[in-house]
Amino acid sequence: MTAFERVDDIDQRLGAAQYVCGFLFSVDLTHVVLIRKLRPQWQRGKLNGIGGKIEDGETWLWAMWREFREETGMAVADWQLFHVERFPAGAVVH
Repeated sequence: MTAFERVDDIDQRLGAAQYVCGFLFSVDLTHVVLIRKLRPQWQRGKLNGIGGKIEDGETWLWAMWREFREETGMAVADWQLFHVERFPAGAVVH
């Protein structure tokens, strides 16, 4: 079992809403792919990483691949997990 599977197993048992947010860096780490948000309105014009909700039956890896392709048109095969953030139930993060 990989670290990625353990993260998914824990969150699924807790019933936590799951989202992914990815950052694609240039090889020399001097550039990063971001999007300018259009919605929701309170985020309009702000820069953000690429991502979204993990759909039922998806792993975090598949969700990251799908979201990145949907939002940028690029297919990135080798995503690497580097951080997991958990918030209390009902928390709103801005």
